[in-house]
Amino acid sequence: MTRDAWDAVWSSPVAHAFGAHHLPALRRLCILRDKFERARAAVDRAFMVKGSMDQVRVNPALQAMVALDSACLRLENELGLTPMSEARLGLTVGQAERTLEELNRAAREAGAADDEDPVADLLALQTGAVPEAT
Repeated sequence: MTRDAWDAVWSSPVAHAFGAHHLPALRRLCILRDKFERARAAVDRAFMVKGSMDQVRVNPALQAMVALDSACLRLENELGLTPMSEARLGLTVGQAERTLEELNRAAREAGAADDEDPVADLLALQTGAVPEAT
């Protein structure tokens, strides 16, 4: 089950944005998801169980599921793995997949001429010289 969770994380639209510093949180998320699935399987097998005083009670694994689900959701939000957190982090699929080359091409197409030199323009302004219009 942990392997399935790991594969699901790495097949997400934002997976390419993860770096080595994300690995501890990603591992923790996968382990938590695995434990959640195991608790769910236990609840699926027996929703009601016998308590310590022979009373019938809800399976304690259900409480574990609630806590694990909450912990998973917090990590998913931090990592941008929910649609809302993805948008909040600015990691929409379209943005995350744009490469630097694509961004440069878009800037050129938007009118930024290759012969413009913003550094030279700033230096000219500092010295009082007026840069030539292009």
